[in-house]
Amino acid sequence: FTVDRILRMEICIMQTLRWHLNPPTPSIYLIVAESLVEASFGPNTQGHASYEIAELSRYLVELGVCDSYFVGRSPSSVARASLLLAAESLKVEEKDFDGLRERLRELDGSPDATLSCARRLRHVYLLTTTTAAEAGGEGEEDDARVDMSPTSV
Repeated sequence: FTVDRILRMEICIMQTLRWHLNPPTPSIYLIVAESLVEASFGPNTQGHASYEIAELSRYLVELGVCDSYFVGRSPSSVARASLLLAAESLKVEEKDFDGLRERLRELDGSPDATLSCARRLRHVYLLTTTTAAEAGGEGEEDDARVDMSPTSV
């Protein structure tokens, strides 16, 4: 068989089965990570906190779509950054935040990329919630909370 013939057969099979292959996106990663967020909170705050983090994370991912900075970034890094920034912005209790950060770190193959995405998302988010003059820098003073390096816990 030729390469072209195999490709045509694969396309035929996918069309017959009505399969749609899509690239991974930060939004898909958020859906997958939802159970990690829920597991990070105690029974008293689980529903409310995880819902608010999920909603703010989705919003942050949507903001990222408007910024060309995120075009070449890993979708999972953008999603992890949005989850961490959402938890930070909502002032989640430190013990719950640490649990979420630890669970996300276990899945993070590139913590530097996640931190970079978190910095940029924070900057974009600040621009949407304040005037450009009030936003100032890129928010590097808050990196200690979203930092996923082993020394940050």
